[in-house]
Amino acid sequence: MECSEKHIEQIESTYQSFKSIKEIPPWYQGDHMLFASAKVPTIAITSTGIFDLVDTVVHTQLDTPSLIDPELILEVCLFLQEIINLEEKR
Repeated sequence: MECSEKHIEQIESTYQSFKSIKEIPPWYQGDHMLFASAKVPTIAITSTGIFDLVDTVVHTQLDTPSLIDPELILEVCLFLQEIINLEEKR
């Protein structure tokens, strides 16, 4: 959100290199909206299927560390590192 077209193209090109990173339609109910509403470029990261889990798992007793996929977290970190590196090259 609030990214330039060039920045969006760079992000899309980058995430295609990561097999588990997927683009989903934007959602407007998260902390990222504080930045977007202030016109700060923002990338929101979440799990696919999050909207199915909001009412049944998120912030309940079922929301446990066992749900975490360390390999996926590493892939997201590497993706974000590449995005940060793009910014540093500007």
